Amino acid sequence: IVPFMVKNTCSHAKTYRIGVRELIDADGRPAPSQPILNKQTITLQPGRSERVLMQIDLDKFENGSSHSTEIVIRENEINQNICFTLKVNNDCQQVVTAEPQDEKKYKLRWQSWQSHYYCEPKKDRKDTPVITN
Repeated sequence: IVPFMVKNTCSHAKTYRIGVRELIDADGRPAPSQPILNKQTITLQPGRSERVLMQIDLDKFENGSSHSTEIVIRENEINQNICFTLKVNNDCQQVVTAEPQDEKKYKLRWQSWQSHYYCEPKKDRKDTPVITN
């Protein structure tokens, strides 16, 4: 079970829909078990927060495997995604480690006219050659 909080930072009540995309490995194959959220909608008063639980059945996962997905929070038209990576490490008494991705390695990018953002790895910048006349 992976808990996370959703907080309303606006000055009036908001209702959010919450979902989770397919959990996949690095090759795009679906995980042996998919995550389930305990809530699909929440209504929050200004300044209030509520905990949501994501449950994943780990029985069929291989030790050392890594899978990723996005948790989607949506009010009306705009998806706000939480990037999530699951790394299975059964060497430590069946302990599973969820490692949030370093935000510095990602930037928000406008994906399309449909008001949707997604996480994209920061691209390496090659040094630009100096031009002299």
